[in-house]
Amino acid sequence: MSSDVADEEQMVDKASNHEGHDGQSSSGAKDDCTLPVFCLTGLTEDYFQDFWRCICSQVPTLTFIGSDALDRGTSIEDTFAGIDSPFLDTSVEKVYEIFKTNISAPDDNAMDRPFTHFTCVMIDQECIDSAPYQCIVCSDAPDFGEAAGANMLKSMRLPLEVAAPVLVPLEQLFMTASEAIDSDSDCLYSMPPCTVKRGHYRDGRHLLATPAESRRQKERAIKLFIERPIPEFQKALDPARGAVLGRCPRKDAIKHSHRIRQLEGLARREGASTGEKSK
Repeated sequence: MSSDVADEEQMVDKASNHEGHDGQSSSGAKDDCTLPVFCLTGLTEDYFQDFWRCICSQVPTLTFIGSDALDRGTSIEDTFAGIDSPFLDTSVEKVYEIFKTNISAPDDNAMDRPFTHFTCVMIDQECIDSAPYQCIVCSDAPDFGEAAGANMLKSMRLPLEVAAPVLVPLEQLFMTASEAIDSDSDCLYSMPPCTVKRGHYRDGRHLLATPAESRRQKERAIKLFIERPIPEFQKALDPARGAVLGRCPRKDAIKHSHRIRQLEGLARREGASTGEKSK
Protein backbone atom coordinates (compact mmCIF):
# COMPACT_ATOMS: atom_id res chain seq x y z
CA MET A 1 0.00 0.00 0.00
CA SER A 2 1.41 3.40 -0.95
CA SER A 3 2.04 6.01 1.73
CA ASP A 4 -0.50 8.38 0.10
CA VAL A 5 -3.26 5.78 0.33
CA ALA A 6 -2.29 4.93 3.91
CA ASP A 7 -2.33 8.62 4.89
CA GLU A 8 -5.77 9.11 3.35
CA GLU A 9 -7.13 6.06 5.15
CA GLN A 10 -5.78 7.44 8.44
CA MET A 11 -7.52 10.80 7.82
CA VAL A 12 -10.82 9.11 6.95
CA ASP A 13 -10.56 6.80 9.96
CA LYS A 14 -9.98 9.67 12.40
CA ALA A 15 -12.72 11.75 10.83
CA SER A 16 -15.27 8.91 10.78
CA ASN A 17 -14.66 7.96 14.39
CA HIS A 18 -14.44 11.46 15.78
CA GLU A 19 -16.18 11.74 19.14
CA GLY A 20 -16.20 15.50 19.36
CA HIS A 21 -19.87 15.79 20.19
CA ASP A 22 -20.55 12.61 22.11
CA GLY A 23 -17.91 13.82 24.52
CA GLN A 24 -17.36 17.48 25.20
CA SER A 25 -16.89 19.96 22.42
CA SER A 26 -14.74 23.02 22.85
CA SER A 27 -17.67 24.90 24.33
CA GLY A 28 -18.74 22.09 26.63
CA ALA A 29 -22.27 22.24 25.14
CA LYS A 30 -24.16 19.16 24.02
CA ASP A 31 -26.99 18.23 21.64
CA ASP A 32 -26.30 21.15 19.34
CA CYS A 33 -24.81 21.31 15.85
CA THR A 34 -20.99 21.28 16.06
CA LEU A 35 -18.75 23.15 13.61
CA PRO A 36 -15.71 21.07 12.54
CA VAL A 37 -12.30 22.75 12.27
CA PHE A 38 -9.52 21.16 10.19
CA CYS A 39 -5.86 22.10 10.64
CA LEU A 40 -3.90 21.75 7.39
CA THR A 41 -0.78 23.05 9.12
CA GLY A 42 0.64 23.30 12.62
CA LEU A 43 -0.77 26.17 14.67
CA THR A 44 1.21 28.79 16.53
CA GLU A 45 0.07 29.66 20.02
CA ASP A 46 -0.52 33.31 19.07
CA TYR A 47 -2.74 32.25 16.18
CA PHE A 48 -4.67 29.80 18.34
CA GLN A 49 -5.33 32.43 21.01
CA ASP A 50 -6.74 34.81 18.39
CA PHE A 51 -8.81 32.01 16.84
CA TRP A 52 -10.12 31.04 20.28
CA ARG A 53 -11.02 34.63 21.13
CA CYS A 54 -12.74 35.43 17.81
CA ILE A 55 -14.42 32.22 16.68
CA CYS A 56 -15.45 30.72 20.02
CA SER A 57 -17.22 33.94 20.94
CA GLN A 58 -19.62 33.49 18.01
CA VAL A 59 -19.86 29.71 17.49
CA PRO A 60 -21.50 27.84 20.39
CA THR A 61 -19.89 24.46 19.64
CA LEU A 62 -16.83 23.57 17.58
CA THR A 63 -14.20 20.87 17.61
CA PHE A 64 -10.83 20.23 15.97
CA ILE A 65 -11.31 17.08 13.88
CA GLY A 66 -8.76 14.33 14.46
CA SER A 67 -7.87 15.62 17.92
CA ASP A 68 -9.06 14.63 21.35
CA ALA A 69 -12.35 16.26 22.37
CA LEU A 70 -11.58 19.75 23.65
CA ASP A 71 -13.28 21.40 26.60
CA ARG A 72 -13.50 25.18 26.73
CA GLY A 73 -13.34 24.85 30.52
CA THR A 74 -9.67 23.88 30.33
CA SER A 75 -6.91 26.43 29.92
CA ILE A 76 -6.01 27.74 26.47
CA GLU A 77 -2.54 26.22 26.91
CA ASP A 78 -3.92 22.73 27.60
CA THR A 79 -6.36 22.96 24.69
CA PHE A 80 -3.65 24.14 22.31
CA ALA A 81 -1.40 21.26 23.36
CA GLY A 82 -4.21 18.76 22.64
CA ILE A 83 -4.49 19.56 18.92
CA ASP A 84 -3.09 16.74 16.78
CA SER A 85 -4.28 17.00 13.17
CA PRO A 86 -4.03 14.18 10.58
CA PHE A 87 -4.71 16.67 7.76
CA LEU A 88 -1.33 18.41 7.53
CA ASP A 89 -0.44 19.49 3.97
CA THR A 90 -3.74 18.13 2.61
CA SER A 91 -5.63 20.17 0.01
CA VAL A 92 -8.80 22.07 0.89
CA GLU A 93 -10.74 20.06 -1.71
CA LYS A 94 -9.64 16.69 -0.30
CA VAL A 95 -10.44 17.66 3.29
CA TYR A 96 -13.84 18.98 2.23
CA GLU A 97 -14.53 15.67 0.48
CA ILE A 98 -13.73 13.87 3.75
CA PHE A 99 -15.97 16.30 5.65
CA LYS A 100 -18.93 15.70 3.36
CA THR A 101 -18.46 11.93 3.23
CA ASN A 102 -17.60 11.11 6.83
CA ILE A 103 -18.58 13.96 9.14
CA SER A 104 -21.34 16.26 7.93
CA ALA A 105 -24.99 15.60 8.66
CA PRO A 106 -26.47 13.30 5.97
CA ASP A 107 -28.72 14.80 3.30
CA ASP A 108 -31.79 12.86 4.34
CA ASN A 109 -31.71 13.17 8.13
CA ALA A 110 -31.92 16.25 10.31
CA MET A 111 -30.97 14.49 13.55
CA ASP A 112 -28.52 11.68 12.76
CA ARG A 113 -25.17 13.47 13.18
CA PRO A 114 -24.48 16.43 15.44
CA PHE A 115 -22.17 18.16 12.93
CA THR A 116 -22.84 20.93 10.44
CA HIS A 117 -23.86 20.02 6.90
CA PHE A 118 -23.01 23.04 4.74
CA THR A 119 -20.10 24.71 6.51
CA CYS A 120 -16.71 23.95 8.03
CA VAL A 121 -13.49 25.84 8.79
CA MET A 122 -9.93 25.08 7.70
CA ILE A 123 -6.59 26.61 8.69
CA ASP A 124 -3.52 26.49 6.45
CA GLN A 125 -0.11 28.14 6.59
CA GLU A 126 -1.26 31.17 4.60
CA CYS A 127 -3.91 31.83 7.27
CA ILE A 128 -1.23 31.90 9.95
CA ASP A 129 1.20 34.01 7.91
CA SER A 130 -1.41 36.62 7.07
CA ALA A 131 -1.94 39.87 8.94
CA PRO A 132 -4.50 39.97 10.37
CA TYR A 133 -4.87 36.23 10.94
CA GLN A 134 -7.32 34.45 8.65
CA CYS A 135 -9.21 31.17 8.35
CA ILE A 136 -10.77 29.42 5.37
CA VAL A 137 -14.56 29.26 5.57
CA CYS A 138 -15.87 26.47 3.33
CA SER A 139 -19.49 26.13 2.27
CA ASP A 140 -21.48 24.43 -0.48
CA ALA A 141 -24.80 26.05 0.47
CA PRO A 142 -26.86 27.52 -2.40
CA ASP A 143 -25.81 30.92 -3.68
CA PHE A 144 -26.77 33.44 -6.31
CA GLY A 145 -25.64 32.55 -9.85
CA GLU A 146 -25.62 28.79 -9.26
CA ALA A 147 -27.79 26.14 -10.90
CA ALA A 148 -30.15 24.17 -8.67
CA GLY A 149 -28.40 21.17 -7.16
CA ALA A 150 -24.94 22.46 -8.09
CA ASN A 151 -23.56 22.03 -4.55
CA MET A 152 -20.54 24.16 -5.45
CA LEU A 153 -17.76 24.48 -2.90
CA LYS A 154 -16.94 28.06 -1.96
CA SER A 155 -13.74 28.47 0.04
CA MET A 156 -13.33 31.98 1.43
CA ARG A 157 -10.21 33.33 3.12
CA LEU A 158 -11.52 35.75 5.71
CA PRO A 159 -9.93 37.57 8.65
CA LEU A 160 -10.96 35.87 11.90
CA GLU A 161 -12.93 38.93 13.00
CA VAL A 162 -14.91 38.82 9.74
CA ALA A 163 -15.40 35.05 9.65
CA ALA A 164 -16.63 34.65 13.23
CA PRO A 165 -20.09 36.28 12.94
CA VAL A 166 -20.98 34.73 9.54
CA LEU A 167 -20.32 31.04 10.33
CA VAL A 168 -23.69 30.39 11.97
CA PRO A 169 -25.72 32.38 9.37
CA LEU A 170 -24.00 30.44 6.56
CA GLU A 171 -24.93 27.11 8.11
CA GLN A 172 -28.48 28.27 8.88
CA LEU A 173 -28.91 29.52 5.27
CA PHE A 174 -29.61 33.06 6.47
CA MET A 175 -26.64 34.20 4.41
CA THR A 176 -25.03 33.05 1.16
CA ALA A 177 -21.28 32.92 0.56
CA SER A 178 -21.45 35.93 -1.76
CA GLU A 179 -23.22 37.91 0.99
CA ALA A 180 -20.71 36.74 3.60
CA ILE A 181 -17.74 38.21 1.74
CA ASP A 182 -19.55 41.50 1.02
CA SER A 183 -19.72 43.30 4.35
CA ASP A 184 -21.93 46.04 2.87
CA SER A 185 -24.58 43.67 1.51
CA ASP A 186 -28.02 43.00 2.92
CA CYS A 187 -29.08 39.37 3.21
CA LEU A 188 -31.91 37.48 1.54
CA TYR A 189 -34.05 35.81 4.18
CA SER A 190 -37.02 33.51 4.27
CA MET A 191 -39.45 33.25 7.17
CA PRO A 192 -40.03 30.54 8.32
CA PRO A 193 -36.32 29.78 7.90
CA CYS A 194 -35.18 27.37 5.20
CA THR A 195 -33.95 24.93 7.85
CA VAL A 196 -37.45 24.03 9.07
CA LYS A 197 -40.21 22.05 7.38
CA ARG A 198 -42.98 24.11 5.84
CA GLY A 199 -46.31 23.52 7.55
CA HIS A 200 -45.06 20.71 9.83
CA TYR A 201 -45.42 21.22 13.57
CA ARG A 202 -45.09 19.39 16.88
CA ASP A 203 -46.45 21.07 20.00
CA GLY A 204 -46.71 24.35 18.11
CA ARG A 205 -43.08 24.27 16.90
CA HIS A 206 -41.75 23.83 13.38
CA LEU A 207 -40.00 20.52 12.74
CA LEU A 208 -36.45 20.54 11.40
CA ALA A 209 -35.98 20.08 7.66
CA THR A 210 -33.37 17.67 6.39
CA PRO A 211 -30.30 19.26 4.78
CA ALA A 212 -31.64 18.25 1.34
CA GLU A 213 -34.99 19.94 2.06
CA SER A 214 -33.22 23.02 3.42
CA ARG A 215 -31.10 23.25 0.28
CA ARG A 216 -34.13 23.04 -2.02
CA GLN A 217 -35.99 25.69 -0.02
CA LYS A 218 -33.03 28.09 -0.18
CA GLU A 219 -32.64 27.49 -3.91
CA ARG A 220 -36.33 28.27 -4.37
CA ALA A 221 -36.04 31.44 -2.32
CA ILE A 222 -33.09 32.66 -4.41
CA LYS A 223 -34.90 31.80 -7.66
CA LEU A 224 -38.07 33.58 -6.59
CA PHE A 225 -36.15 36.63 -5.41
CA ILE A 226 -34.35 36.90 -8.76
CA GLU A 227 -37.53 36.40 -10.78
CA ARG A 228 -39.52 38.90 -8.72
CA PRO A 229 -37.14 41.52 -7.34
CA ILE A 230 -38.14 42.92 -3.97
CA PRO A 231 -37.46 46.56 -3.08
CA GLU A 232 -35.04 46.99 -0.23
CA PHE A 233 -36.44 45.69 3.09
CA GLN A 234 -39.89 45.16 1.54
CA LYS A 235 -41.38 41.74 2.26
CA ALA A 236 -43.18 39.55 -0.27
CA LEU A 237 -45.27 36.44 0.35
CA ASP A 238 -44.62 33.26 -1.63
CA PRO A 239 -48.11 31.68 -1.64
CA ALA A 240 -46.83 28.26 -2.68
CA ARG A 241 -44.83 27.92 0.53
CA GLY A 242 -46.51 30.36 2.88
CA ALA A 243 -43.06 31.90 3.31
CA VAL A 244 -42.13 35.55 3.55
CA LEU A 245 -39.09 36.58 1.51
CA GLY A 246 -37.18 39.81 1.86
CA ARG A 247 -33.88 41.50 2.55
CA CYS A 248 -32.54 42.36 5.98
CA PRO A 249 -29.41 44.14 7.24
CA ARG A 250 -26.41 41.89 7.79
CA LYS A 251 -26.52 42.41 11.58
CA ASP A 252 -30.16 41.25 11.67
CA ALA A 253 -29.35 38.12 9.66
CA ILE A 254 -26.62 37.28 12.18
CA LYS A 255 -28.95 37.89 15.14
CA HIS A 256 -31.87 35.89 13.73
CA SER A 257 -29.71 32.96 12.63
CA HIS A 258 -28.23 32.59 16.11
CA ARG A 259 -31.76 32.50 17.52
CA ILE A 260 -32.75 29.79 15.01
CA ARG A 261 -29.66 27.83 16.02
CA GLN A 262 -30.84 27.88 19.63
CA LEU A 263 -34.29 26.63 18.58
CA GLU A 264 -32.77 23.87 16.44
CA GLY A 265 -30.65 22.77 19.38
CA LEU A 266 -33.84 22.54 21.44
CA ALA A 267 -35.54 20.53 18.68
CA ARG A 268 -32.61 18.11 18.55
CA ARG A 269 -32.71 17.60 22.30
CA GLU A 270 -36.47 17.02 22.23
CA GLY A 271 -36.11 14.66 19.25
CA ALA A 272 -33.41 12.67 21.01
CA SER A 273 -35.52 12.50 24.16
CA THR A 274 -38.56 11.33 22.19
CA GLY A 275 -36.46 8.68 20.45
CA GLU A 276 -35.17 7.34 23.76
CA LYS A 277 -38.69 7.09 25.20
CA SER A 278 -39.94 5.19 22.15
CA LYS A 279 -37.26 2.50 22.47
